[in-house]
Amino acid sequence: MKVLLVDDETDLVEIMEFLIQTTFNAEVVVEKANSGNEAIKLLSQDKIDLCICDHNMPNGMGSDVLKYIIEKNLQTKFVLCSTVVPKEKPQEYPAAHVYFNIQKPDVGGGLAKLKSKLDSEVKVSAVDSEVYIPISLYVLELMGRAPADIYLRVSENHYVKVLKGDEVFTADDKMKYSRKPLEMLFLKRGEQQELIDRQIALALQKIMEKKDLPLSDKLSIAHAQLVELIKFTGINPEVAELSKKNIQQSVNFISKAPLIADFWRGLSLIGEYPSKLYTLHSMLTSVVVRKIVWNSEATQFKLSLSAFLQDISLDSISLMELCDYQEFLANEDRFSRAEIRRFNEHPQKSVELLSHFKDIPADIDRILIEQHEMPNGEGFPKKLNALQIGALSGVFILTGILARHVLRDGSSFELKDFIKKMEGKGYSKGNFQEAFEIIKAMK
Repeated sequence: MKVLLVDDETDLVEIMEFLIQTTFNAEVVVEKANSGNEAIKLLSQDKIDLCICDHNMPNGMGSDVLKYIIEKNLQTKFVLCSTVVPKEKPQEYPAAHVYFNIQKPDVGGGLAKLKSKLDSEVKVSAVDSEVYIPISLYVLELMGRAPADIYLRVSENHYVKVLKGDEVFTADDKMKYSRKPLEMLFLKRGEQQELIDRQIALALQKIMEKKDLPLSDKLSIAHAQLVELIKFTGINPEVAELSKKNIQQSVNFISKAPLIADFWRGLSLIGEYPSKLYTLHSMLTSVVVRKIVWNSEATQFKLSLSAFLQDISLDSISLMELCDYQEFLANEDRFSRAEIRRFNEHPQKSVELLSHFKDIPADIDRILIEQHEMPNGEGFPKKLNALQIGALSGVFILTGILARHVLRDGSSFELKDFIKKMEGKGYSKGNFQEAFEIIKAMK
């Protein structure tokens, strides 16, 4: 199979090539282009089976590439890999001609889903598990560590181990191997897969953070990468510490950003729903607590870590979108027994995951347990009313409902309508009152 990668982000293309070579169950030849016009030239010269293409590039857009494929009636499968999704630009990316969509920043997860789709439709040739996969010195430098044992090819069928998995790969190492008549080192297919995936997740995060992105996009990207890592490895002490450091870094950024003055202006949210929700919820909690007397970075960290963990045991976006327990009960017949069980269990599951985190402030377990309580005492699991829930829980619950309404309504969201609805449900009283008045005063 011949694959064409098209993106003006050179670092990202290198990582994508490596991911394809290590995960696709077929013999793959990868071609690369950094613009739409360069991709069109390659498509005109060679038979390409799969084209994975960005949208916004200088010297030819992704839509130009797809237009060429359609006009020339090529059999190339077109995959859009961008923050843009095809349904947002149906004229440029007609659904009938887009084989698959990978939404940045979740490139690793998107490629895995693409591989599953290809495997289900195409009979692919099996690859010997002893095959050695090339990894460029450039990719190793981006990762900073060897993702698995690294081998040097000394003859056609003879490989020698030169680096152990997780060993630091320095600029000096790159220079040393660059002096040899090669540009590639190798790793063995299927070896140390967990370590490979961890290093790739970290490398992708670093690459995406190199771009000049708005703060909200950086938070979404970091969240997406951490969640992908947790899905693969679970929360172990190492992943918990990595998550904790990332959330603390995010809080440091948020606390210095001028969110109060112009929070809504230019707000950009990318990625899939869980990352958008985490980002918006974390930013809204910061907006509110900055107006409260007991504001501190420690308080913001508690709320951001709670936002990170609140839905992490759920795999249904429809459940994550529910604003409160009353809405869950009204829509319970939409969900399977397993989904209902997971929803009822997820506050306690979040608290259990919290036990993997060391040296964290108090109160986070209470916020997580109380995340679905309601002012009238009809929430769950403790049936607490507006005077009984914790003060931080009140901030967390109300900003979480606001974040979900903003994501649900999009450009049609009206703050005055939200305020009226929340007041009618009692969210202007008790330990919700202070957060309610701050949100009410937002422009």
